[in-house]
Amino acid sequence: MFKRMLSVAGILCILFIGQAHAHAMLENSSPANNAVLATAPKNFSLTFGHPTKLIMLKLVKGEEVILLRVDSEHGAKGFSIPLPSLGPGKYAATWSTLSDDGHPMKGTITFTLTGK
Repeated sequence: MFKRMLSVAGILCILFIGQAHAHAMLENSSPANNAVLATAPKNFSLTFGHPTKLIMLKLVKGEEVILLRVDSEHGAKGFSIPLPSLGPGKYAATWSTLSDDGHPMKGTITFTLTGK
C-alpha cells in the first residue's frame, strides 16, 4: 500500500513539474525594469522562457496612455514593439500573456527617461 502511494505521489509531482515548466515566465525586457535611460528606446522588447501569446501591452506616462497593443494571434518567445518618440519622464509598461497551457501571466516594467 505504501509503495502504491509513493508511486501515485511521484506521478503527480511529474505532472505538476511539467505544468510549471510550460508557463511562459519573463526572462528579459528592454528597457530593463527600473532602468534610467538618457535616450529614448526605439523598441520595447520582452523575452519569455517558452512561446506565449502577447495579449496586451500598455505603455503609460502618468495618466497618459502612449501605446496600447493587443495581439492574441501569434505565439512566440520574444516580442519587439516599436515605440513612438518618447520624452523625459517615468514610464510603466504593463503586459499580459497567455501561455500554451492557458496560464495567464502579467507584469509591469518601469523605466525613466532623463533626457540628459
